[in-house]
Amino acid sequence: MSDNWDFYFAQVDGHAASIFVDLGRAANAPDQSRSAMVHLRLYLRDPGPQGLSSQSEFDELSGVEDALTRLEAASGAVYVGRNTCAGTRDFYFYAPTAEGWSTQVDAFMRAFPAYRYECGGRADPRWSVYFDFLHPSEEDLQRIRNRRVCDSLENHGDALEVARPIDHFIYFSDEAARAAYAKAVTQLGCRIEEHLEPKDADQRMGLRVTNVGVPSLAQIDALTLPLWRLAREHGGDYDGWGCLAVK
Repeated sequence: MSDNWDFYFAQVDGHAASIFVDLGRAANAPDQSRSAMVHLRLYLRDPGPQGLSSQSEFDELSGVEDALTRLEAASGAVYVGRNTCAGTRDFYFYAPTAEGWSTQVDAFMRAFPAYRYECGGRADPRWSVYFDFLHPSEEDLQRIRNRRVCDSLENHGDALEVARPIDHFIYFSDEAARAAYAKAVTQLGCRIEEHLEPKDADQRMGLRVTNVGVPSLAQIDALTLPLWRLAREHGGDYDGWGCLAVK
């Protein structure tokens, strides 16, 4: 298990879903020594109106999650993420084999008799459940990064209520792409603050672009994602944003 876990919201089969995933696992996956995807489904006892978990059940669900190391140890599996959706919470693992999984889950769940559960598994040497389902899309990854920067600002005493210039950094492989992006991004109300020139032959050229807004969780995606999408349209890479903390 890595120390790079995070969550995001999605739609799964038309239902609101909250996915919590080990992002750090991607660097070394798929693990060919664990080619079976195995899972445990809990039926929530008190789901909220959208079918997600509620505060009333937080302690019980946390107790299950904290105990998953016992299930990992019994099966040789690694826990990679969970999906909460439509009144259920599914925990996903990769194990050397799916054989014996149900027996191990039955033993594990004796400590949590209040929950109904199901379990199963199948071969998944490509780790498709991890990469194609649990792992966020590139846009959802940018939303996660946005939230992390907002959290950092808040941890430094910023109330995230004051509008200010926000710097965005975008990089390109050629001048034509940079020029086209610069023209397009100004039409979004942004200002080109600086052309970033490569210092070495293997570095790319960039732009520092600003717009003005409140870097709050409620507003930051609207300030960043149009620039992120525009960068992809022009073959560039959006490399994040930053601003001064306002205390």
